[in-house]
Amino acid sequence: MSLKVLKFGGSSIGDAEAFRRAAAIVQGELPAGGLVVVSALRGTTDGILEACTAAGLGDLVSAQAVLEALRSRHQEVAKELGYLQEIRTEWDLLFGRLDQVLTGMAMLGEATPRGRDGALAIGETLSAHLAARCFGGEFHEVRDVMKTDSRFGKARPQLGAIRHAAAPWRAALATGRLWVTQGFLGSTPDGVTTTLGRGGSDTTATLLGEALDADEVQIWTDVDGVLTADPSLVQEARPIPQMSLSEAEALSAFGAKVL
Repeated sequence: MSLKVLKFGGSSIGDAEAFRRAAAIVQGELPAGGLVVVSALRGTTDGILEACTAAGLGDLVSAQAVLEALRSRHQEVAKELGYLQEIRTEWDLLFGRLDQVLTGMAMLGEATPRGRDGALAIGETLSAHLAARCFGGEFHEVRDVMKTDSRFGKARPQLGAIRHAAAPWRAALATGRLWVTQGFLGSTPDGVTTTLGRGGSDTTATLLGEALDADEVQIWTDVDGVLTADPSLVQEARPIPQMSLSEAEALSAFGAKVL
């Protein structure tokens, strides 16, 4: 059986309509099962970082105001999709955990890289639980497989450990299951949460694809490919139909985000 890994970024699951579009893609691409990797809802990572900064400065009121805004937005999306009551218990635990993390930062007057990684992980997990319901799949924790070193904020994946940890996933997915997991996250050998850095969900999907012996990894986003310029700045930007690896590397060095 062939295996595909699909990854959806925050802009591709930014609201209820985007979730519906993503669900249609999943149904079309993975009728016999596979793995879906999702980022946090659009703007969530920035919001959590804002809350962490405020909490680290001792401003718990501002941090909790951002938290409540994130909670309201997530609930609005889940309600429009019809899953709010079904997911409320899981989300209450996750938002409660984020509140505890922010409170601890405010008490210490410091937002450490390790603490920020723990907070950011909650944003990824919130969206993955909702995506699992919306796509008709099962949520599975990426930190069980994505093993990294202890460089919080920009952890290095440990390829051998990832492949070894992925063995149960390979066996389960070979039976035709549809699983949904988080992007961007990892864990140290001691089980402490890490992140791979901004944009790390694409890395997560490709590493999982390799570890699972997938036939294909698809990165879904809100543009039609690598463009000649940033479309938010240049309206005339158009897709580049073909490029070499060296050209892709050069574009990446100059900041091409899609890569």
